[in-house]
Amino acid sequence: MSRFGSHALRMLALLFAIPPCAWTASPASGPRATDPGETISGAAGGRLDAYFEALAVEGFSGTVLVARKGELLLNKGYGLADRERHVPCATNTVFDIGSITKQFTAAGILKLEMAGKLKVADKLSQYLDGVPDDKSAITLHHLLTHTSGLDHGYGEDDAYAPRDLAVRLFLRMPLVTPPGTEYRYSNAGFSLLAAVIERVSGRPYETFLNDEFFRPAGMVKTGYLIPHWNLREVSKNYNGDKSYEWTFNRNWGPEGPYWHLFGNGGILTTTGDLYRWEQSLMGDRALSPEARRKLLTPYVPTDEEGQGSYAYGWRVGKTSRGTPYSGHGGGSDYGVSAAYFRFPDEGILVVVLSNQASFPGKLGAPAFTDRVSSLALAP
Repeated sequence: MSRFGSHALRMLALLFAIPPCAWTASPASGPRATDPGETISGAAGGRLDAYFEALAVEGFSGTVLVARKGELLLNKGYGLADRERHVPCATNTVFDIGSITKQFTAAGILKLEMAGKLKVADKLSQYLDGVPDDKSAITLHHLLTHTSGLDHGYGEDDAYAPRDLAVRLFLRMPLVTPPGTEYRYSNAGFSLLAAVIERVSGRPYETFLNDEFFRPAGMVKTGYLIPHWNLREVSKNYNGDKSYEWTFNRNWGPEGPYWHLFGNGGILTTTGDLYRWEQSLMGDRALSPEARRKLLTPYVPTDEEGQGSYAYGWRVGKTSRGTPYSGHGGGSDYGVSAAYFRFPDEGILVVVLSNQASFPGKLGAPAFTDRVSSLALAP
């Protein structure tokens, strides 16, 4: 079989009009959860809906979920998930969430630490072969906090790069800074963490996440390939007028994306599944309270002004109101913009998933969700 594997064959089958129901996520993969339906609740929900309806007139497309103290204020789609077929975004629409993927990788490392199989202070060389001398000081903590000294990336997301080939490439490239000395965002670092998860757990990365997190939480529409996507529910991606089709129409291998993206981005999900993840994570089901504390501790500043810090796969900082937030954004020029941010003092969760290359006004995820969270504050 070619390097594109069985998934590519499924994509070819779709072109020959095999009924779409054949690709619906299977109940056998775990507890079948119902997507939260369209919700506009109370005055705050009405304000939020009006805000996104106005953005949709300006071209925004995506699905938005906002909750306050456990109550859904808004869960609704705006604009088109598929412009060519005029399919609207809905609460069950599946989106690529980009770098929000990193929090799952970080949680996976902490899950293995809970099981006594590793420690975040361990050196990378304890788990991967061939680590050269200049990288011998890199720890898992360095990778989790983007302080390993590795550059952001070493190739295009869709370049052919199976795991072992990619790991060798990352390890032979020169460091940008000495390990532990400076924050420098690195996709490659999180791909190495995914390789550690596979080595230590003895399971493929996606299988591990599905077994440990997704299936127990009822997240049957989250992953790379395991959900067996129904293409009627998956959004296409756009940058301006250019369509990039579905995320998996790019060069994916038999396990999902190749390893320039694997473990650091590219997971697909829905607003409802991310809401289930929030409930699982904050309800001590995904991780212990101590592991969750490690996940969300601000370790290193991400800017010279000290306005934000990086935890383990999470950004932590202050809103324009001076209140704390924790979350992460995801995006790419291939038509992905995503944000998942919580505002703990105010009990607010904001999830915005879009199939466009940037949010309106080209605001970054923290600023955009800060603005959305302010609309959820008043009664």
